[in-house]
Amino acid sequence: MSNYLQKGFFIFVLLLVVNAKLGYDISVWEGEVNCFGCTKQSGYDFVVIEIYSSAKQFNNYLAQNIKSAYNASLEVDLYIFPDTTRDPAEQINSFFQYLIANETMSLFNNVWLDIENENLFFANCTQNIEFLQAMINTTENYISKDRIGLYASQHYWPIMCNTTVFSDLQLWYPRWDNQTNFNDFTPFGGFANPVMKQFYNDVQICCTNTDVDWRPDTQNNYFSNFSSRAFLKL
Repeated sequence: MSNYLQKGFFIFVLLLVVNAKLGYDISVWEGEVNCFGCTKQSGYDFVVIEIYSSAKQFNNYLAQNIKSAYNASLEVDLYIFPDTTRDPAEQINSFFQYLIANETMSLFNNVWLDIENENLFFANCTQNIEFLQAMINTTENYISKDRIGLYASQHYWPIMCNTTVFSDLQLWYPRWDNQTNFNDFTPFGGFANPVMKQFYNDVQICCTNTDVDWRPDTQNNYFSNFSSRAFLKL
């Protein structure tokens, strides 16, 4: 691979898989994003925008970015790092009240709760389960349960006592193997069928620095090697 590509100044296109979608997730630190049209034209179908970071930073450009992504015809999801220093219901209510006030409730699909890094949670895993359940219960006051998911991995699931009580939620998991399939997935926590995979990290996509995600529209056609796809330089 050329030095140009190694430095990350590229985007990935031409996922040759029927009924699959390519997307990316952006953090609070990206600020205002003005290139959603570029990413759409480059072959990306969806974006997952961070509401609240692991550093307890709210995304002040959240509503603006949701609207910009939606207007660029990208499907929009949102994700949140739970903050155990705040009441679980209070933080969820505050986020959704912001979304309502900014008229963005109809512009996104799913909300994901990010479960990683034991330093962000209580030392007691039972307490973590209760906290997460309270966040989920409050979220259900605003959106249906089938629109709520967890970003989680087998590595960090002991934070939740390896419980299976959340296995009816959608699962988005990370594995940076450049593979657009679920062949690598090992069931945990009662999760048997993930719906989305973060498979490539730290990529420059148009004006954003991000991680790349993949999801099948069905559970049938999802085999492809992302690393062998064509590249398009910006």
